[in-house]
Amino acid sequence: MLDKEFEKEIELRKMLRKKVSRGEKLTPEEKMWQETHKEFSQLYGAPLLKKDVIRIEKDKLYRFHISFIKATHSLMITPCFKVTGLKGYINTETDITNFTGKKSKNQSVQMLVPYINEVKRDFYFSYQSELGLISVYFSCEYDDDYQHLRIRRGSDSWEGLYMIRTDVNDNSVIYQCRAEGAAEFESLVFLVEWEKLSG
Repeated sequence: MLDKEFEKEIELRKMLRKKVSRGEKLTPEEKMWQETHKEFSQLYGAPLLKKDVIRIEKDKLYRFHISFIKATHSLMITPCFKVTGLKGYINTETDITNFTGKKSKNQSVQMLVPYINEVKRDFYFSYQSELGLISVYFSCEYDDDYQHLRIRRGSDSWEGLYMIRTDVNDNSVIYQCRAEGAAEFESLVFLVEWEKLSG
């Protein structure tokens, strides 16, 4: 049976979504709660995550290592990392390309989508957070045959995409992701490791 805490969080998110759909504004506290808590599937509950939140020490500099394990999704599929509550920064160690195609290096960003695959298996970045949190989800591409478009969806905003988190130790986790329509949680599998660099 679903843990009562998960049930409460799912119900609270439903209530906040209904509030927004009625045209009401969320309070700063409600917005921050959404940002700082894991998000579970509203249909199936735990352990199916739409968005995870990794906890680290506040205001300490960390180095993150993202390692590709496996992918069965035929189109692009990537992990995504976001500064929780916009209170912190991600600093890249390698070249990154934004949505316009512009490349940059050693840039501070609020969201990072590292392209890892069988060829480029590892990605590193540094991170510091005022809240001691970093948000993790994944996104993938689909071909919409009806609209003749290739579209991209994120698990944080689309109910058909789910992750399962497995803790390896205190400083590393494995995420098994399932794209919409996939039978197994092997659409993307990746490892996240982190180490404290300061303090």
